Amino acid sequence: MSWTWPDNQVKPITKYKGQCLRRQQQQICPYWMAKHSKDTKKVIGFRCSLFDIDKSGANSLPICDSTYGKSYEGKP
Repeated sequence: MSWTWPDNQVKPITKYKGQCLRRQQQQICPYWMAKHSKDTKKVIGFRCSLFDIDKSGANSLPICDSTYGKSYEGKP
């Protein structure tokens, strides 16, 4: 299993109503990493490297919401 980042560019953290945005033309939080299986390279989970906690889907972590708010766009 391996972790990958969306890219190597630092982008603002962007979330709206507790969702880490990921659709086309929306910036992705640079701390959101995808977990891939070694054999098939299929995405099997996600991790927030800022808080070092596994997460599921696009939902933000409660600790992230309490630190940054449920909707946030700004510097990481």
